[in-house]
Amino acid sequence: MTYIISGCFEWIGFHLTEKWLNAGHTVIGIDNDWNEQKEWLSLYVGRNSSFHFVDSIDQVKEEAEGEDLILINIEDRLTKREAKIPIKGEWTIKIGDDQPVKGSVIYASEVYGPWMSKLVEPTTEQALYIDDFVKGVHEIIDHNVKKEWIEIKPSSGEQRGHHQDTWYVKESVNVNMGWKEVMDHEEKFSTYYKL
Repeated sequence: MTYIISGCFEWIGFHLTEKWLNAGHTVIGIDNDWNEQKEWLSLYVGRNSSFHFVDSIDQVKEEAEGEDLILINIEDRLTKREAKIPIKGEWTIKIGDDQPVKGSVIYASEVYGPWMSKLVEPTTEQALYIDDFVKGVHEIIDHNVKKEWIEIKPSSGEQRGHHQDTWYVKESVNVNMGWKEVMDHEEKFSTYYKL
């Protein structure tokens, strides 16, 4: 499977890129809105031979000949694509802003974790740690869920998977432990958070 991620060095785009590369998939990244934090994150995946960075969706065809392509748009990084590129699935990832957009949306009201562009402490117990959110995105795509809008939430008890317009994921850490991990990360990589 090949994933095209428009906004691959946005915070969530980076975590999705890293997850799919670590799982052995090919990732084609697009990100034209460059800053020092994104440059920092690019160092973590840029040398992986399964990662291809392109300037636009028009360059994807030559990078992914014969592959099943999944297009992921991060937030408002919607990508206009050529009709000639055979996309098997397309999703937009949205956090916090529940305003509708065209197409299929994977949504969460609050996500936090390492490498946030700005440190924002979670405000509710429903906040998802980034690894859990990314796991939910991966599961939704892997299970080929057909929905226009699906929200990822932490599971309550035994509830997991798809229920109506919600996908439940088992949390790897609770909010307090997750925020402590973020603070430890911020201390270790303080230069990144000051950029």
